[in-house]
Amino acid sequence: MVGASELWQQMRYLMPEGLLLCAGLVILLFDLVVKKGRSLYPLAMLATAGAAALALLPLESSEPLFFGMIQSDAFARYFKVFSALAGFLVVLMSMDYKPLPARFVGEYLGILVLALAAIMLLAESTNLLMIFLSLEFLSLSSYILVGFLRNDKKSKEASLKYFLFGAMCTAVMLYGFALLYGASGSLDLPAIKAAFANRQNTPLTCLAMLFILAGFGFKVAMVPFHAWVPDAYEGAPTPITAFLSVGSKAGGFAVLLRVFFTVFPGLDYHPYWLAVVGVLAVFTMTVGNVIACSQDNLKRLLGYSSIAQAGYVLLGFVVMDGRFTQPAVMIYLLAYLFMNLGAFVVVIVIANTTGQEEIDDLAGLSERSPLLAWSMFIFLLSLAGVPPLGGWIGKYYIFATLVKGYLEGLSGGNLMLWFAVALAVNSVIAAYYYFRIVKAMFFEHARERMARPVVGGPLLTALYVSLILTFAVGLWPQPFLNWVSRMALPLL
Repeated sequence: MVGASELWQQMRYLMPEGLLLCAGLVILLFDLVVKKGRSLYPLAMLATAGAAALALLPLESSEPLFFGMIQSDAFARYFKVFSALAGFLVVLMSMDYKPLPARFVGEYLGILVLALAAIMLLAESTNLLMIFLSLEFLSLSSYILVGFLRNDKKSKEASLKYFLFGAMCTAVMLYGFALLYGASGSLDLPAIKAAFANRQNTPLTCLAMLFILAGFGFKVAMVPFHAWVPDAYEGAPTPITAFLSVGSKAGGFAVLLRVFFTVFPGLDYHPYWLAVVGVLAVFTMTVGNVIACSQDNLKRLLGYSSIAQAGYVLLGFVVMDGRFTQPAVMIYLLAYLFMNLGAFVVVIVIANTTGQEEIDDLAGLSERSPLLAWSMFIFLLSLAGVPPLGGWIGKYYIFATLVKGYLEGLSGGNLMLWFAVALAVNSVIAAYYYFRIVKAMFFEHARERMARPVVGGPLLTALYVSLILTFAVGLWPQPFLNWVSRMALPLL
């Protein structure tokens, strides 16, 4: 029996999320009393930076904590650093976001900081109940943040659609949890793995995992659970759109990695699962890329691009070999963090200047603001996977993972080769709609009376950080790869 003193000692492993939880509550209480929302930005920045620093400390537990509910290992630390860094950049982006009402800034920051804590808890959950609670914590925070522009009809509509779709997927996921519990007799992932290793699994387990995949697929925007993305991305405050595209998605992939690599090696028929996941990944990236080609709104276009990027990452799960899959997925997410947030920084500046977020509003941007135009160009090249930028490294490792799986004769190797071809073809499709943005910036003339964009200090900082790290991951990838490989070791 774990005593109170031992539980208190275990709290040190939860310092990053503990800091964010306390900071979120303090921000909400301070806003309730003082009503000076903008003065809370430094506190939110300090909390996210502090959480990132604490997550970098080598505090890891080889044993499950809090009665087996969580596992604070190196894998969880990676996603803690990831979410804290994403939160820091999103707070910077929010400081100069004009549509955000000043009187609601305190509530906005408090809920955002709490959502970051939810991602951290989700990444270290090793119990189905804890996974559900963490996922709902993140989802409820996200529903509120998407609808935060209270006078904007699109924002309220997007929040409602997001909530209804999320509630449906959560119900399906819970049913899957119930079936999995019935098949294994436990809620703990290691115990479920042991049950399957002893061949206690039945075809009912396959149905359970399908339902669970639906719940996680909603969070990462996997087809056919992606319908909420375009409206939510367009209607949400742009910094929250950026957060959903990287932070919330990373939480979904964290729990997918944790569940897949804990439970699936014990399944007798997991090769069939790999084919299912691979086909869903190809559909996801194809649907995202094809529909993005017809979009004129920048946020909707980047939303469909985000769906396609999720498809690329999902292809990493097809191999199901810890030597390849985990580092490939984690380095891709790291590169995606900086290039996608950087693109949204440019969208915010354009929206602040023109009041619109259409591709036409980028016309002549190379003349009005060369810094923004060339920055956006770099981020789009990275999203397209052009070397030597961060997106190239991420996409290369996903592609190499599939090819290695084929060459080493892993289960489903022939399919892996076709999936690699699908990845290459979709990269070409994506280049088309990214070029539409480039064409507007460099080859079209600005409309009359188009103002020159002004980039404030916080947005400029977020832009430079995103640019530097996009180049760093691409030009100097080895330190990042070494770090990611160490963080992935607990799931090998």
